[in-house]
Amino acid sequence: MTLEQEKISLNSKTEHLQSNMESLNIEKEKIEEQLHSILREREQFLLENQNLSTTTCQLKNRLTEIETKTNCIMVEKEKIETLLRMNENKTHDLEKERQYYTTQTKELLQNLKEVNEQKELTESELREQVMARIGAERQLQAAEKALEHLEMALKMTGAQMTELQEHIMPDVHKLRGQFLYCFHYLFLL
Repeated sequence: MTLEQEKISLNSKTEHLQSNMESLNIEKEKIEEQLHSILREREQFLLENQNLSTTTCQLKNRLTEIETKTNCIMVEKEKIETLLRMNENKTHDLEKERQYYTTQTKELLQNLKEVNEQKELTESELREQVMARIGAERQLQAAEKALEHLEMALKMTGAQMTELQEHIMPDVHKLRGQFLYCFHYLFLL
């Protein structure tokens, strides 16, 4: 190969290499752009991932808070239900006690009514007894007077038998009747 041919061949190779270099540079620029793009995307992804991680952490914290509040609410609910059951039992017991005292009150009112009726009856009987005793005392007083009259009649001296009978016999009959009445009444008392 001549020098000129070699020179042409070298120039051709140089041009080819230059062309390849330019192509490689273009490809390099593209690769660099792609790399920058990938790096930007990676940074964006890392940022988003960090944000997502923060959000996830916040959500977990919120979930824990909600669970804690839910547990507190459940405990409070159980307490309230227990209190409600206790109140229901207490209400039931109070109702039974109210019924018992209502029954007792009715019985006491009935007993009081009966006692008042007996009291009225006893007072009425007592009044009758008092009136009867007053009547008996009057009868006894009348009998005493009749006895006094009889004694005076018996003490009469010089009087004839017929006169004594006229004075004494009615008084004796009267006295006997009064004493029988008083004896019968006092025996009944």
